[in-house]
Amino acid sequence: MKRILCLVICVFLLSGCNYETRSHEYVGESDNWAIDYKYKVKIKNDENHSEYEIKINYKGEIDKLANGEAIQVTYKIGEKSGSETFIVKDASEPLYIVSPGNLNASTLEGNEVGIITVSWGENYEEFEIKSSKE
Repeated sequence: MKRILCLVICVFLLSGCNYETRSHEYVGESDNWAIDYKYKVKIKNDENHSEYEIKINYKGEIDKLANGEAIQVTYKIGEKSGSETFIVKDASEPLYIVSPGNLNASTLEGNEVGIITVSWGENYEEFEIKSSKE
């Protein structure tokens, strides 16, 4: 009887671990910036847990982006949007926007086109990011 009870408990615990994971990567670039947006969602029953990371690389001439300069990055992809302001410490290092995770957030399907806007000093660039699988 104990073995049957243990087996039932093990099956119950293992079935609770089943979830679907979807990962998408979006990339894009402008004259001065390159963006790599990685999105992951774990779906289980009617709940999901999503997280993302946006890596922003300056690819322009390093001497044209001053240390201490403020950079405003705005992004919109699907229903996800946000904005972040950075202070440049080292123009050769990438900047990151990270979401540690949201419960029951909107999900992305991988075919959306996103819009990135980067403003710094008197400069402004807006460009698209698309699935890296296209």
